[in-house]
Amino acid sequence: MADKAGIEQQKEVFQRALMVYIDRDEVRQGLWMEYTARDQLVQAKLKIERCLSLLEKKPEGYPGEIQKEVPDILNYTAFADRLITGNAS
Repeated sequence: MADKAGIEQQKEVFQRALMVYIDRDEVRQGLWMEYTARDQLVQAKLKIERCLSLLEKKPEGYPGEIQKEVPDILNYTAFADRLITGNAS
């Protein structure tokens, strides 16, 4: 079972992802719904590959770009989940 600190840390990660979603959705206004679940997962994969590349180039630290990209990966997988389960509206 997850400990209380671990649960709180996980909530913080999801909260950051939610803030990135809110920030970007103000501009994109639900554009993600025009794409398939597969498209969402491909985008998540591309973001993961981009983050891995940045980390390989600068392994001693986490560039600012990664701080928004990693939580946004959660958003793309959430979009895929919402499309698969019929919760996209």
